[in-house]
This record gives sequence, structure tokens and C-alpha cells, in this order.
Amino acid sequence: MDFRLLTLEDTEQYRSLRLQALEELPFHFASAYEIEKKKSIEELMDEIRPSGSQFIAGAFSGRELTGITAFKQEPLHKMKHRGQILSMYISPSARGNGAGKSLLTYLLDRIKENPAIEKADLAVGAENKGAIALYRSLGFVQYGEYANALKVDGEYVDELYMTLALKTEKIR
Repeated sequence: MDFRLLTLEDTEQYRSLRLQALEELPFHFASAYEIEKKKSIEELMDEIRPSGSQFIAGAFSGRELTGITAFKQEPLHKMKHRGQILSMYISPSARGNGAGKSLLTYLLDRIKENPAIEKADLAVGAENKGAIALYRSLGFVQYGEYANALKVDGEYVDELYMTLALKTEKIR
């Protein structure tokens, strides 16, 4: 399995995998299949186009995109020392062999290249035990919980907030 930042040439595969994620696991993502399906190629290219403050990493099995996760640095001046990890997804065919951990490790290595970023935050569904275990295995710690964070088809989803210190020993 190979890992790299997505480029504009990956737009169609990204769209397909993102829609697969939203259709398969609607309770795990804030966005919805119906919304993402309507996005134009240009909108998707804007998401994919890497910059110093945001990028999407992919896991590839040969030429096939099998996993994605994104990072977005906070835009406000007083918050630029942190960023959000978003939209982590591994296709069913690539699960169970460490692809998720390897992809997230790759993303964290790219984040660490920006000397301004001191911590990475994420939100995860409280019932998503596999993802929570993965994040903990990489050093993420929970710092909060949000009851009824998402509402999907009339059902509520609680989220846990987790963080990883990148430049210091611990988060105060």
C-alpha cells in the first residue's frame, strides 16, 4: 500500500470513495451523501488542491484509492497552532491490515512538516470503537464529548473530541 497527498488527477476516485463512505457510514460523517453528490468537479478540485494549510491524504492499492483523510489548519490567527483531522475512511476491501493506522501516520507526518502546527484535533462518533482505538493507539487523548452532535435521519450521534500534541509532551 502506498500513501501520498491527493492531486487533481485523483478527483474522480476521490469523489467515488467519498460517496461510498457517506453511503456506507452516514452516522460517521457530518456531511451527507445527498449534499456531496451534488458537488461539481470544480468544487471537488478545490477541496483536493493541496496548500500549506489543508490537504487530503490517500491510501492506494496499486492505482486504486482505498482510503482518505484530510487536514485543515485553523484559519484564525490565534488558532493557527492547531488543525482538524477530517473525513477518515478506509474502504472495506482495505480494512484489517493496518491501512488506517498507516494512512493516519502518513497524514500526521505531513502535518508535522508545518512548524506552526502544535496539535491536531478530531471528532469521532462515540460508538465508533474501532476508530477510537486507532486514535488512542497513536497517542490521541479525549478532551470532551458532545451529546447529540449529529442528527441523521432523526437519530442522534454523540461525538468525542480528541487531540494529539505534536510539539509538546502533553496538552494542558
